[in-house]
Amino acid sequence: MQIPVIAVVDKNPTHRSLINFYLVVNKFLDVHIFLSHDECLYRLHKNFLPDFLITDLPPAGRDAVEFLRLVKTVSPATGVIFFDAFDDQKTATILDKAGATDYLHKLNKPDLGISELIKNIRFIQREKSVS
Repeated sequence: MQIPVIAVVDKNPTHRSLINFYLVVNKFLDVHIFLSHDECLYRLHKNFLPDFLITDLPPAGRDAVEFLRLVKTVSPATGVIFFDAFDDQKTATILDKAGATDYLHKLNKPDLGISELIKNIRFIQREKSVS
């Protein structure tokens, strides 16, 4: 199985570090960390096309559906996984309908949420290799 290119955007520096650490430990070795949603969009426009984009919800004043639309316009094949501290079923449903690959809750212990995130990435990879 090919090593996927994974982009990570998270406002919280601790969460960014934890996600990166767990991805690398789990043999996802092509991980790119972005400090903001704007930086990520800039890199996408410069032909950086990851297989997966793991992101929290954009900061206040920004629309998650609009961010998703901008990502999908530049890189339609990128699987966008929203990984956020807010367990909001309404937002998850809206993002799912808009084309998000998944919406996961970080849980109270981020490492447990990251474990679920990694399981989902592996599952999606297997599904892609079968089809």
